[in-house]
Amino acid sequence: MLLNMKKRRILVTGASGFIGRFLIENLAKDEDNIIIALYNNSNVLDLYKDSDNRVNWVKVDLVNDSISNIFLNIDVVYHLAGYSTINPNIKELNLLNKLNIFVTQRLANECKSSSVKHFIFVSSIAACESSDNINITEKNGSPKTHYGVAKKKAEELLLETSANCFNVTILRPTAIFGEHHKGSIFEMVKKIKEKRFVIFGSGNSLTNFYYIRDFVDLLTTICENKDTFNKVFIVSGDSYKLNAIVDHILTCLDYKSKIIKLPIWFGYIIATLFEVLSFLIKKPLLFSYRRLHAMTSKVSFSNKEISKIIHMNVKYGVLMGLTRTIKWYKKKDML
Repeated sequence: MLLNMKKRRILVTGASGFIGRFLIENLAKDEDNIIIALYNNSNVLDLYKDSDNRVNWVKVDLVNDSISNIFLNIDVVYHLAGYSTINPNIKELNLLNKLNIFVTQRLANECKSSSVKHFIFVSSIAACESSDNINITEKNGSPKTHYGVAKKKAEELLLETSANCFNVTILRPTAIFGEHHKGSIFEMVKKIKEKRFVIFGSGNSLTNFYYIRDFVDLLTTICENKDTFNKVFIVSGDSYKLNAIVDHILTCLDYKSKIIKLPIWFGYIIATLFEVLSFLIKKPLLFSYRRLHAMTSKVSFSNKEISKIIHMNVKYGVLMGLTRTIKWYKKKDML
């Protein structure tokens, strides 16, 4: 049940990022929302046209700047800001911990002394992606990367700090894709178009993608929903076999060609070569053991817990999301 509030002041961190731009667009549709959008490095003028001037863009360094005044009379916080890296050097790891753990703790401390009622933290599936089970839930998964460990630690600190002070909802989305984003889906589509995409194994491994517009619909739906308070949720679109995703991409590209399939053992040889080269040049490369594992994994992530609470029809879904995203890639001459 949503709390009955005439005007709602909403603070969004990382508002100029991929998720932020879609969330701001959704939130601005409700005339009762007053939005304070925090950003640091991007040019917001190109992101969102706010004809009603209901979005107040504030440039701020969440690590170093004073933020107490920003939290005055805030009702809801969406914490999207974060940092991800696969580079294990000390500088990157310090930055990873500072922008994920320290910033989250700092925001939580500010919420304790303010009027914040609901803090929604967009964490990551990396906080629970490792498990002995092939169906991972909120209770049986654990992190296996530095990024996942940092996100899990941020979750724990947030729950600890918020106790008896303000309500928290933590979401762990799987790989989010969509327009305005160059992620794993873009890389896959581009390589398929260039006829450079290879499947290692049968192609029956599972993918766990989440279309951005479905995700922000969920984010706006749970705003001040009491049933989500002080809980952690995995959120994802439906799981699809890699073969089905590739076939759909081929259809969107109007390609008739077949994708080459190679044995998994050959994939390990290629991945080993890339790992060695990556170590020598001190730079992450596009293929690795991690990428090979993602391509051959049969793990799925359960969103049953959030589905029990949020009874909403998914507007797009993964396949329609792919169609829309690839159409946008074409329109922007990215393929």
